[in-house]
Amino acid sequence: MGGAPDSYEEYVAELEKRLNKFERFSDKATGIDDRLDLLAKIQIEQLRFLKSSNSYRPGPATGAPSYSVKMFPLDEAREDVEVGASGNSITAYTDGDISGCSIRLDNLVNDAIPLSEFRCYIPSGFQKFWLQTDAQPGKYLRLKIDRGSSLDNYNLDRPVHIETIQKVGLYLQPEWAAKEGTDKNLLAEADDVPTTLSTYVTYNVPAVKTLVITHFGFAISAEIAADRDNNQIGGAWIRNETDSETLASIGGNGGGAFILPKPAIIPGGKQFRATVQNRSNHNCVILVSAHGYEL
Repeated sequence: MGGAPDSYEEYVAELEKRLNKFERFSDKATGIDDRLDLLAKIQIEQLRFLKSSNSYRPGPATGAPSYSVKMFPLDEAREDVEVGASGNSITAYTDGDISGCSIRLDNLVNDAIPLSEFRCYIPSGFQKFWLQTDAQPGKYLRLKIDRGSSLDNYNLDRPVHIETIQKVGLYLQPEWAAKEGTDKNLLAEADDVPTTLSTYVTYNVPAVKTLVITHFGFAISAEIAADRDNNQIGGAWIRNETDSETLASIGGNGGGAFILPKPAIIPGGKQFRATVQNRSNHNCVILVSAHGYEL
C-alpha cells in the first residue's frame, strides 16, 4: 500500500484489490478483522483531523525526554492540586486503591477523569493537569506522562503505511480487564443434584468497586448412565441478590450460554449470585459460570 488513504472507502477498496478468496472468507469468519477495520477507520479520521487543523503538536524537541514519571504519596488527600507537566498521555499505577484518584486536564472547569476507568490519551496534547486523590496512608500513586504519541512518530507530509499503524492495537473492555487482571470468573459445580434443587455461585462486591457481568452459562447432564438419553433440562439466572433483582435468565437442554447485550451491573456492597436449577426428572451434574470484570 502506498500513502495513507484519505477516506475509509479508499482503504476498503485497496484491501479488496489485495485480498485473495481465502482471505476474504477468513475475514467474514472472525471478529478480529472487524476490529482492525474499526482501528483503521479511527486512525484515518485522526490523520485527516490532524492534517486539517492547527491542533497538532509535534513530539518533544531533540534531547528532551520523551516521558517522565512522577510519584505522589497518598498519606493525605488532594483536592485539585496543580501539576505543571505537559504531555500527550497519562498512565497510572498505585499500590493502593485507584478508584479515588482523578485528573483535570488544562483547565479546572473540565470534568474530572477517573484514573480507574481511563488511560488518558490526548492527540493534541495538554500543558498541565490538576490531581485529586483520597487519603491512603502508606500508599502511593505513580503517573507516567508521555510527551510523544503513536502519531507523533509519523511525518504527515510523507506516506504512512496503514499496516504499521494497525499495530497500535485495540482492546474491548473485557479484553483490557483480562490484560490488567481485573476480570472476574465465577464458577461452581455440584454432583447428584435432585429435581427442582439448585447450584449457585455468589460474590460479594467490595464497597469501593462495581461488578460488571458480560457472560453467563451452565451445563447439565445426568448423574447416572441410565438417564443420559433423557432430556437434561436446566434453568439459569443471575441476580443482584441483596436487592432481590433478577438481571437475566436462560434455559436449555444440556446447558446454555448467554452474552448479555447490555452488561449486568452490580454495585459495590451488594451480593451477586448465578443460579442453575435442575428441571429434569432425574438427578444431574450441574456447572454454572459467570464472567465479567470489576471497576
